[in-house]
Amino acid sequence: MNCHQVRKWLSQAEEPDRPPADVEKHVSACTECQTWQRRLARLESAVRQLPLPRTRARVEFLCQFLNAGELVELGRTPGERIGALADLAESLHGETSSLVGEADADGLRRIAQLYDQVVRQGILTAARELPAAERRQVIDPIADLLAKTYSDVDCMAQTLPTEASAPLQQIAKAAHEGDDELRALLRELQGPSESESG
Repeated sequence: MNCHQVRKWLSQAEEPDRPPADVEKHVSACTECQTWQRRLARLESAVRQLPLPRTRARVEFLCQFLNAGELVELGRTPGERIGALADLAESLHGETSSLVGEADADGLRRIAQLYDQVVRQGILTAARELPAAERRQVIDPIADLLAKTYSDVDCMAQTLPTEASAPLQQIAKAAHEGDDELRALLRELQGPSESESG
């Protein structure tokens, strides 16, 4: 396993301090992933003690995680960083549905701010740093993910009163603009005659 795969598993685990053998093997040999695991375990432990619904606690966890400066430390290379950020964006998108169901306006606002930050300051920044040879392979699935998020969240926003839909519209806008910018980066890879004919 590589650092990206290990950190993805750890960030999605209910108990990051109890990984399976293959994750544990990597963590024991990688000081950066050890630090990552300790920080996640500490935050997850604190989250469990919060007297909040599980979804709300997860929002708090993500806020603390991003405020700890992890956005820029999510990977050694732009490819690793953009992969980890895409996973984080997908997690935030997943939290949105739960928060809509709970009518948690404050949680939705915080998720919208985090999502915007992850897409604009994280994914797009890392995408611009990607070597041209890696762009198509790395960016295509992430652009598709952002397009799906835009579609899902925009549909959700249509079902809510205007004031309640504002955070969802912020998420949809970030996803849509992120998708557009990623596809523009891909178009830069095409020669002038290719882009004119396509």
